[in-house]
Amino acid sequence: MKISIDLTNLSTVERDIRKIGPVAFRASISAINKTTALAKTAATRELASAKDIPVKMIRSRTIITRANVRRPYALLILLSGNFPIDRLKFRKPIRHGIVYNSHRYSHAFTA
Repeated sequence: MKISIDLTNLSTVERDIRKIGPVAFRASISAINKTTALAKTAATRELASAKDIPVKMIRSRTIITRANVRRPYALLILLSGNFPIDRLKFRKPIRHGIVYNSHRYSHAFTA
């Protein structure tokens, strides 16, 4: 599965959505939010299978900023904690140092 989003016509799409009536505008916002929720599920499953990371870990680090009247677009953000995505399953960020295989290295850092 491949998800591609073309942002070249975003301003045109926003302008067209604002031109239509308020009922259709609310319906389009609802459709955007539902599509974002489906995209989160699909992206989480795809990333988990591709990188061999537990789905629960990816789901807990994913944030959706929903579309509303003032902002007719939604954001889907994955927080990786300054780690490459493929290293999420091995490293856990802590305040000082790194935990790796249940051992704490207090003076270690990620580059």
